[in-house]
Amino acid sequence: MSSEHTTYSPKKVSVKARNVYLEGWADGDFITAERTSERFSMKVGADGAVCRVENADESGTITFKVMASSSVNAQLQALAERDDKFAIFIKDNSGNDKCFAEKAWCRGIPKMSKAKDDGVNEWPFDCAKLEIKHGGNDE
Repeated sequence: MSSEHTTYSPKKVSVKARNVYLEGWADGDFITAERTSERFSMKVGADGAVCRVENADESGTITFKVMASSSVNAQLQALAERDDKFAIFIKDNSGNDKCFAEKAWCRGIPKMSKAKDDGVNEWPFDCAKLEIKHGGNDE
């Protein structure tokens, strides 16, 4: 039986896109970062010989989900309209998880919808090279 005890706090997740610190996250998964391709693929020959093929594709996507009422939407809109590349850095300050993209750009503007409750805007950013480091939590 493990006696490990850790603490995670969504409040301690910091995100910087260009020089903008983001907040106003939606409920549930509010940041996703994933590579476009798997690191390796496998090829099997007719006689069963196996070759592991390393994929050179290091690109990926980071998606931010923010509350529709959050003022950060205006900042993300401004980043999208600039139509240039910028760095994104994500750090879980209650642990050791990190994500970094030196050259990222906004893929598109979220759809707009209005309802009885506050909605969620999803902002997708494509990344030329996406580094994802899982480190767990120390606390």
